Amino acid sequence: MDSSSREYPLGANSEDFQIYNHELGLNDGEGAVPSGIVAHIESADFDIGNGDQYQFIRRIMPDVSFFGSTDPAPVVSFSLKPRNFPGSGFGTSATSNITATKTVDVQEYTEQAFVRIRSRQMALRVESSATNIAWKLGSPRIDVRPDGRK
Repeated sequence: MDSSSREYPLGANSEDFQIYNHELGLNDGEGAVPSGIVAHIESADFDIGNGDQYQFIRRIMPDVSFFGSTDPAPVVSFSLKPRNFPGSGFGTSATSNITATKTVDVQEYTEQAFVRIRSRQMALRVESSATNIAWKLGSPRIDVRPDGRK
């Protein structure tokens, strides 16, 4: 609930019947052992030529700022989630249980991360769950080119 008389919006928890200030602090709750806020953002699918071509991604150039973090080495994870057919699950092969998702940990001064992943469609997910981390996503770049099936 927003209120013009309060600095932070209020929220209620139906499990413990407490009222909390939202957007205040870096961690979840005020208990004896604080836990990190589980946060993520995920893109929609992107492809080349309406999914008619496979794409090969070899590099991610992240754009993340950690202003306000109190952790001395804040980290978020960038994940590329491939799929080859619309409606199929992300990151799994139809003939095996091997996960094809590629995850790269990105720190404050990471300029680029090298990966090797190919598919028709892909989604990018950025996430964190550690304590004392604040992060803001800018405009990451992905080095992608058309490619064949194998």
